[in-house]
Amino acid sequence: MQMTFSSRAPVRNQLVTCTITVTNAGGAEARSVRLLNQLPEGIQFVDGAGWSSSGPELSTTIGSIPAGTSVSVSFQVRALTAGYWINRAQIGE
Repeated sequence: MQMTFSSRAPVRNQLVTCTITVTNAGGAEARSVRLLNQLPEGIQFVDGAGWSSSGPELSTTIGSIPAGTSVSVSFQVRALTAGYWINRAQIGE
């Protein structure tokens, strides 16, 4: 899994796009792939097709990823304050 951001040093109220790419390096199709993302304090979820939010917790279901391929999903957040953050994401079921 790889996570990229449209800005690594956003200013207050700036919109930032986060893109998460999941690669299936295995030999079989990965089914029912679900991504979970915990936003840090000072970052607010704005929008993302297929993403659900409950406070700082985001989730989306990718579905299946064929062996040897990658799938990318994106969402937008807003920096409510200036600073540095640690954004955590994981692959779940």
